Amino acid sequence: MSQELPFGPIVADGFANIKKVWRTALVPFMLVAAIPTAFAFVDPANLKPQIFLAFVAFIAVSLFWFLIATGLAYRLAASEAPPQKIRLGLLGLQWGTMEERYLISSLFVGLINAFYLILVVFLVLVFAAIIAYGRGQGLTMKGMPAILNELGSVGFGAVVLVTILGLLGWIWLMVRLSLSQVASLYSGKVQVLSSTPLTKGRVLALLLPLAVVLLVGSRALLDVAEPLRIFLTIASGLWTVFVQIPFSAGVFASIYQRLNPADKEGSDRPDSALGNGSNDGVFTD
Repeated sequence: MSQELPFGPIVADGFANIKKVWRTALVPFMLVAAIPTAFAFVDPANLKPQIFLAFVAFIAVSLFWFLIATGLAYRLAASEAPPQKIRLGLLGLQWGTMEERYLISSLFVGLINAFYLILVVFLVLVFAAIIAYGRGQGLTMKGMPAILNELGSVGFGAVVLVTILGLLGWIWLMVRLSLSQVASLYSGKVQVLSSTPLTKGRVLALLLPLAVVLLVGSRALLDVAEPLRIFLTIASGLWTVFVQIPFSAGVFASIYQRLNPADKEGSDRPDSALGNGSNDGVFTD
């Protein structure tokens, strides 16, 4: 780890933000947590077609609420108020330009992510087809035995190597874009590609804290019967609201604070994004 991105203090900031959420924003986060609790009692596999549309609308509302909770978690993790305009507010939750910037940057990152993965799959298939054609075979993709026969052991190994390189390139790309959402939140403007200078030369240093964020947000997909499914769905939702969201916000806010320090003379912004700044996590118009 580099000195500017110390792993221990960054992760500690993530846990500190969890504590701050539990101490100062328990009621609004409980309101958000009511959504996965209600969702637990609905089994999508057994929904009738006429109810399915209502279920999709419910999912859309849920995503909206989770974005609002994410905005609140980032506001609590900050030491200075970013530019924002509040449009809606309820019990400490709000929707404003800060959340809009987060949503827009997330959509752009998702599009870049999808484009890259589609491109990698296409190039791997083209590469595999060229190898198969060179062996006088056609690429049928009808199971592993057929693929091994069409590509040969050397050709198959080459395709696997190209696939691994493509996935490593995807990881590199996602790390380079990993600060786009937090930069969009705190800078006052949507940043996607313009956020990459923050991560330039720091990919390896960012891998470990980002891996911890992914680990905290990971889920096990289990096909279980009632009532265990209800319990696991509720537990997963509560974990997301009260642990994953505030922890991720604390980690990303800490990283951004360290890579984008205040340059104004006399600024009292602390080294840590979760320090006792003059704003103390309170945001105004």
